[in-house]
Amino acid sequence: MFVNFYELLGIPEDSDTETIRRAYLRAIREEHPDLTADDVRGESRARQLNSARDTLTDPKLREKHDAHVRALRQRQETQRQVEAQRQEAARRQQQAAAEACPIAIAVERRPKEMEWLGQR
Repeated sequence: MFVNFYELLGIPEDSDTETIRRAYLRAIREEHPDLTADDVRGESRARQLNSARDTLTDPKLREKHDAHVRALRQRQETQRQVEAQRQEAARRQQQAAAEACPIAIAVERRPKEMEWLGQR
């Protein structure tokens, strides 16, 4: 699974090397396996933090990571657009079905508009 190292360190994507270093040191102090009660979780987190520092301080690795981040965002945006289109199509289909069948409209609006019939 892809880990966004910027989010892991809590820094913006345009951070300089010094900001990355400070964020790494702050995070590693909190998550170091020798300092946490949960050694397994702390060790795993420390490995991720070390990878984040190594990747973001190396220009070539950082460019590859940034390309993955951009691709992930593009995929997420495409998925949001597809979902919005799907929901709009479902809404239109439901609206068309309701317009094609006046009884369905009456049933939907029965409590207020059908009171004159004495039905509820």
